[in-house]
Amino acid sequence: MPNNTILDDIAAVAGVRAALIISTLWVGNLYIPPYIAPTHKIAQTIGMEAATNLAAEFGSQTLAIPSNEQLLQTQLLVLFVDMVHTHAGDFNAAGYTLGWSNYTINNYIALATDCGLLDSSPPRDHVVPPIYPPADNIVEIIGFSAFSVLMTAHGGNVIHVATKPQASLVNLLGDSAAKALARAFPDRNILVPAANWLSAWRSAATQNVRCRPKLGGNKFSNRTRAIRQMSFATLESSPGSLDTPSRAG
Repeated sequence: MPNNTILDDIAAVAGVRAALIISTLWVGNLYIPPYIAPTHKIAQTIGMEAATNLAAEFGSQTLAIPSNEQLLQTQLLVLFVDMVHTHAGDFNAAGYTLGWSNYTINNYIALATDCGLLDSSPPRDHVVPPIYPPADNIVEIIGFSAFSVLMTAHGGNVIHVATKPQASLVNLLGDSAAKALARAFPDRNILVPAANWLSAWRSAATQNVRCRPKLGGNKFSNRTRAIRQMSFATLESSPGSLDTPSRAG
């Protein structure tokens, strides 16, 4: 079983979508009032029903929302891969658009390759219909943190889970989460759940980079700040929901 965190508890009470949004926007101390009005920032971003459930469970408490550097790095990897496609496969052009040095570009090429994000080939036995595990089921199996990384990297796409976890999944999720996924779905194709708001975030992030080069250079804290700013803007305009994927890659 995965290690339980406050985000797993939030997902159990308010839903996976709410936990994903909270973990993206509010790292650090987050006060949960005993009653959340419809105009409150929490209700505005995760929805009134989820906010009401959150207040019922954690009202008057201050929650310590952990920083998930693995998720932030995966968001940057996905953004880099999106920019590579935008620049017709030109790694340097994609990296320069993000304001990265050659050293950083080469590091992210290696990371994206190791995590399987630059491999466009379909999963093995792709003709076999995939299964559709719901988000909360995957969270129970690998934990919220690993699920958020998996959905960021592969949401809406079919991935193959080998009986012995492949290196790309181990590099992406960590050894224990990759093994747990392999035990649950051995030698199966699965369609990873996706969120409308996450797709909107990726589009907004790519557009933001085109308009404003230099996404924080090599300083991780600056890139983190830029990601959160784009997340706020995207969620305010299109909160969306956690949906069954509609596309296969």
